[in-house]
Amino acid sequence: MPITWKNIAGPNFESGNALMKAGAESMTGGLDSLAKAAQTYGTQQQDERIAVRDNNTQQFLDQIDQMKNMDNYNNQASQFSQRALSGQNVDASKIMGAYGQQKTDIRNLIKSDNAFDTSQQANSERLISINEKPIVTEYNTMVANGDHAGAQTFYETNKDKVRDWSAALDSGQQAQRDDKAYTDAETLTTQTVDAGNIYTDILHAPGTNEGNIVSTLQKKFDDAGIPQGVVQSFIEQARTQYKAGVALTEVDNQKIASLGAGFDQQIADVNSLYAGQVADSSTRLTNDEYENYRKDSDSYTNQSQAIDYISSKSGESNWWSFDTKTWAARGIQGGSNGANATQDMLVNLQRAITSDGSEAQKGLLKATGGQIPGFVVKRAFDRVGQKEDGEWNVDEFYNGLKVEWTNYVNQYGAIQIREKIDQDHKMALDSLNKTKLQGVSALSSQLRNKQKNAFSNSN
Repeated sequence: MPITWKNIAGPNFESGNALMKAGAESMTGGLDSLAKAAQTYGTQQQDERIAVRDNNTQQFLDQIDQMKNMDNYNNQASQFSQRALSGQNVDASKIMGAYGQQKTDIRNLIKSDNAFDTSQQANSERLISINEKPIVTEYNTMVANGDHAGAQTFYETNKDKVRDWSAALDSGQQAQRDDKAYTDAETLTTQTVDAGNIYTDILHAPGTNEGNIVSTLQKKFDDAGIPQGVVQSFIEQARTQYKAGVALTEVDNQKIASLGAGFDQQIADVNSLYAGQVADSSTRLTNDEYENYRKDSDSYTNQSQAIDYISSKSGESNWWSFDTKTWAARGIQGGSNGANATQDMLVNLQRAITSDGSEAQKGLLKATGGQIPGFVVKRAFDRVGQKEDGEWNVDEFYNGLKVEWTNYVNQYGAIQIREKIDQDHKMALDSLNKTKLQGVSALSSQLRNKQKNAFSNSN
């Protein structure tokens, strides 16, 4: 049969409606659940932020609680300002309140500590048991008596019998330091006083002088066992102090100067007398002649000195010609030949004087030991001279010897007078100077001894 609209029933929406209803109910339930879940998540997030904030805040509060003194408190002030805390997940007002309160707490703690320190000694005494107190008392007695070694041994033996030794040990150690410092200071004072006494005694001792004061002091200090650091200043000033103490006064110096001036005047008088005598003798022998004589006679006292002089002037290549009695510019050993020739001429002249000379010449030759003085020989050679090659004429030299000998004979008396004047002058000056030295030295010594005695008796 064909299907027609008549054969088809009308639509039944019951099951669809039921599904739609169930879906709507399910959607509504899901949205409610989702809303509840979102609400729960937001609550959890808020709770977590609060927990983190509380935790962060507590960390700051714990940090504040660790501040036990004002230095620590002030050093962290920058962390607890409003500016520093803003933007952080913390309870800023709570933290700042706690920070402010901590300042008050620290100050109260300081006051409490001070009060505690004041009463600590009394409280500690009460805390020591009956059995502990005598032990600590005995230890303290040893310390008080300065027996630090004994106190240490006593502590080692009894340290387990007392619960708290800290106060007694601290006190003992401080006492030991104080005793050492006191002992060192007392020792230094004693050593300084001892050094000063030794210094004064030696400085004023009769046997002390400028040369031995330092060594004498050093030995005394060493014998006394006084350290160098204590005595060094005494050593350094000793010589200067001694010189100042025994120095002559201005009056003493004037006395010495006056005595010396008197001798100086006598010396001046002797010199004036000598000058007059020299002036009188110069009519026979001038000063230049006398000085030349003295110069030559001092250097050429005997013939050997003059012969050596002539030999050194003779040419070493020259030789003596007995035929011409001159040096010839040939041959060898000119110096030796020159000495021989000089010796021959001296022997000839001395024989001639002995046989044909005047009584004055004979007498003077005898006075000179039978030899022509060396300075006469030297002058004769200088009078004749020699050529550049050392050649010289023996005859001229012999004649020069006779001239210089004659001059010496003629001037001998004047020379003797002048030498006597010089000798007398020298003796007079030597005597005056010696007497002056002795007199001034004696007076100076006398005055210095007087001053030194006064200085020795002044300590």
